[in-house]
Amino acid sequence: MTQIPPAQKRKKLFPFQIRPGVTVVDTIRVAELVLNESDAQVMNKNFPTPDAREEYQVGCDALLLWRMKKRFDEEVLDPQDSLDAFGEIRDLICVKRGYDADDFSSALSATLSRVRFPYGISPMELAWIRTLERPMQLVHPELRGTRVPQLVAGIAYELQRQQDDEPILLPIEGLRVFVGARKLIISGVVVRLQTHGLLECTDSSYRIGKARKYRFIGKENTHFTFSENLESQTTLTLGLGKEKEHYLQATS
Repeated sequence: MTQIPPAQKRKKLFPFQIRPGVTVVDTIRVAELVLNESDAQVMNKNFPTPDAREEYQVGCDALLLWRMKKRFDEEVLDPQDSLDAFGEIRDLICVKRGYDADDFSSALSATLSRVRFPYGISPMELAWIRTLERPMQLVHPELRGTRVPQLVAGIAYELQRQQDDEPILLPIEGLRVFVGARKLIISGVVVRLQTHGLLECTDSSYRIGKARKYRFIGKENTHFTFSENLESQTTLTLGLGKEKEHYLQATS
């Protein structure tokens, strides 16, 4: 996955803005944030036994900790700062939950492969950020140099990277908010990308009000190329605008 250029990364870890309105100042606050979110996820589930509940809880704790480390890795210049914070937060979680440190290390090993995107960043937001960092240039003459098709194609490509071979969702409202185009335009762009071999629809059971499922199937150097956008100065801590913030809050 493409990384933020070193010149744009943070030199100090704290204070750290997780999302608009949420800033943490030390590892204690980060641990509290992780544990509170984990508790909220557990509360939203029904478990047949207390053991099943505890199993799910430790999995949530481990996965959220990995996602937090991934967020630190994305933004912080010195990898050691991220690693040190990870270790402190891990130890704080063990103390708070009463976990055996070695047992929790095993839980972390079991959940590492499930980490898809950084803490506090939605899949769509991360795809948008990656698209701005490395803009896609479409090859077909009808699409080459276009603004909306290239942005939508870039987002779809990055969403597919997050999902590996699994289908992706392309919610028209979300794309509209990030790209800044009317929903009808976005819908037409998705059709054009299918026509030119970059997308395929995988969901024949589509219902009105439900986002269609797609797979990005375009091939680099055949359907698209990339160019580095060194002028965008995009970082995860930059605000995305009020409308995008509202969309992210509504879909989180």
